[in-house]
Amino acid sequence: MTYCCSSEKSDIHRSDAKDYQHCPLRSRCFSRNAKYRIILIGPGYESLLRARRIHLRDDRRRKTLYTRHRWRVEGVHGEAKTQHGLRRAARRGLWNVAIQAYLTAVVMNLKRLAAVLLCFLRFTGRHFAAKRLLGRHSDPGKEKIRKQRKFYGNRRHEK
Repeated sequence: MTYCCSSEKSDIHRSDAKDYQHCPLRSRCFSRNAKYRIILIGPGYESLLRARRIHLRDDRRRKTLYTRHRWRVEGVHGEAKTQHGLRRAARRGLWNVAIQAYLTAVVMNLKRLAAVLLCFLRFTGRHFAAKRLLGRHSDPGKEKIRKQRKFYGNRRHEK
């Protein structure tokens, strides 16, 4: 098989049938009347071959790593779907859906970063500075409880 030329998205290879007259597998590649065969090899073909080789190997370590990876990713996808509106696209078109997915990923990463930062500040004893940054009444539930305690005193409110 010899390299012939390149098109926009693939390399073109050509082989003559007369070069494979004595090959026992010739009938798989050429029909009876064929004089040549053209094969297009697209970009990423090497990656495809590598993925096929990995898939055919019985690699237990790879399978356990993939299993662990899969349940982590499913949790993140579930969070994006239920809490951040990725159940349904807000706009039509691949570009707009990609932007929505990127913005959702940014929001989820910022939430995780804020949680880690707050945990670090609590660990180092600087969580009061974090409360000042976030504002005094960052939790509306706590504000409601504070107002009730102010109105009723420190005793519990009975319904």
